[in-house]
Amino acid sequence: PSGLALKPGTSPELPDALHALWDQRISAALDDVVGDARASRDDATSERPADAARALELAAVLGSSVDLVEWDQAVKDAVRASSLVHDVPASLLDDVVEALARRGLARRTDGGFQFAHALVRGSVERRAKDAGRLALHHATAAQALASLWGTDTPAAAARIGRHLLAAGAALQALPHLLAAARAALDEGDALEAAGLLVDWERARSSLRLGDGDVRVGPGLVLQAQLAHAEGRHVEARALAARAVDVLRDAKQRAAALRIQASSALASSDLGDAESLYDAARAGSASVEDEIGVGQAVRGLGDVAFWRGDKAKASALYVEVGRIFKDRGKHTDVALNLWNRGYVEIERGQLKEAKRLFVEMRKQCRAARDRCRSATPARSP
Repeated sequence: PSGLALKPGTSPELPDALHALWDQRISAALDDVVGDARASRDDATSERPADAARALELAAVLGSSVDLVEWDQAVKDAVRASSLVHDVPASLLDDVVEALARRGLARRTDGGFQFAHALVRGSVERRAKDAGRLALHHATAAQALASLWGTDTPAAAARIGRHLLAAGAALQALPHLLAAARAALDEGDALEAAGLLVDWERARSSLRLGDGDVRVGPGLVLQAQLAHAEGRHVEARALAARAVDVLRDAKQRAAALRIQASSALASSDLGDAESLYDAARAGSASVEDEIGVGQAVRGLGDVAFWRGDKAKASALYVEVGRIFKDRGKHTDVALNLWNRGYVEIERGQLKEAKRLFVEMRKQCRAARDRCRSATPARSP
């Protein structure tokens, strides 16, 4: 059902015959760069076809759509690291793009250029790999992206983490991949989070880090969170339990307990869910994590709802509202209003339910959550 997949730790390989075909066209384009330089100006570029080839390899490593600013920075970093032989004249990059476009291998964009086909880019990367330069290019790309954009944004962290992993720097890649996966889950992008966590697992496996390593527990929590979001509740409970066993940070441990509880609730195991939410609430309270407390109390409200105790559920959701009022994100507040509104429908209080749903819609719009804004009635 999930389609074909590569074995862990392997990368897609371009067949030799297909690579040879594209490599001929790429070589012809690079010959054009050198030939044009010889014909138009007497500079050192005409003596350095290798630099044009390596600059193109760096472009392929950066992505299928290449930003000129990033490419220029990567080339400068490569010169400093001596992976390019000489200082590269500013005209060289433009000459490379022009030659590729003329041969139908790329097209110009507002910010740089885009490879005409994934196989063109793949063949350029294959050239770098066969020459033993691919890992170094990935390290250079990571350095260039970090110097340009920093590592604080999820998009930058994801790209830098993946380049570091490809460069063989798994230890340095771990925190970047984890931060990006966490951000993706927070934004509801399960597909991106799943890919990042696969890369995180590859990094962890290459370092042979067991569950007891302090760097592993937070990743187990995210894997459990993703499994729960995708409906794999048995797996989510198992992953969260592993995290609870090894985490020493009370806030992180409480987060793992909440995932265990939510997965138990989804499996209709209300007794376990209640005890786990209680433990999570106590753990969050011990470190004055009010948001964690609120999330645990909300879970207890869900347990009460499914037990049929609508009055208790309503009281718990009201308590959550007080906690989230000044501290919670718009999405937290909106979800709680949603739950309260649905309970009021069940209790026959339609006017109050409508008021809560209207307020929930305001919170959703503030959070730019179109999905919940358009569907204001469902069960907790």
